[in-house]
Amino acid sequence: AVQRFPSGKWLPVSMDGIAEDASLIFHKFQYPVTSVSAKLHQQPLAPEAATMDSVVLDIIADGMLGSRPVHGSGWIRNPGPELELKFHVEVQDLPLDGRFRDALDEKGRKVIDSLNIDGLGSANVECHRAPGLNQPTDIQLYTTVREGKVRFSKFPYEISGLEGQLSYDSKAKYWRFTNLHGWHDKGELHAGGSFRGLPEPGALQLSITAENASLDSDLFNALNPSSRKLWTMLQPTGSVSLTTKIDWTSTPGHIPVVELQNIRIFDASI
Repeated sequence: AVQRFPSGKWLPVSMDGIAEDASLIFHKFQYPVTSVSAKLHQQPLAPEAATMDSVVLDIIADGMLGSRPVHGSGWIRNPGPELELKFHVEVQDLPLDGRFRDALDEKGRKVIDSLNIDGLGSANVECHRAPGLNQPTDIQLYTTVREGKVRFSKFPYEISGLEGQLSYDSKAKYWRFTNLHGWHDKGELHAGGSFRGLPEPGALQLSITAENASLDSDLFNALNPSSRKLWTMLQPTGSVSLTTKIDWTSTPGHIPVVELQNIRIFDASI
């Protein structure tokens, strides 16, 4: 129904809608959402309402993201080409697999490919589209990872049993990795870092701290050529605790800068 307000403007006053067994794909994250059940309800208009900017529609939706249930809620103001949108999405234990990777944009895929990360991710996503024509939808993603692993392509030392947090800001093209914890054999590892997509071509900074890691072929193969040369001369055995700092600019063919710090070797021989 529509109603004429004191301003002289005719505005909708009781917009409601229901969707059942629907499907959708969001252009910013092209992972199909299926079995969607959604409800749309218009908030009451104030007596002084004069434009479509006063029209706000609440939305609640549930569906399936792959095999995992997903819930969303939010609102749309001024439905139409100049709409403003705020929407919150939650999903638990979504596999960080090839399907997840393929749903990302090109820069997101580049980050995931460089880290070779997988596991299960529980995510909270905040979406906002500012009012006006041709406005982008900005995303803030917060993900907790468990039962995962990571193997950075430029320092291929795998961390398994991975737990930690990932966040992503689509407007700044900024990924942040915090409180990452896992294992490599008997060695305990902690890691953190970031990938800045702007200014292009983007840069990755990563810090990995290892405690009680074996001086074995896995560590040898992850080192840069100069470190491997020294290793070959010394032929060390035993265990090591150290911090590895990695700086990499995302330019084709660019070699990362790998710096080893705070090295402590024990139970060793050369």
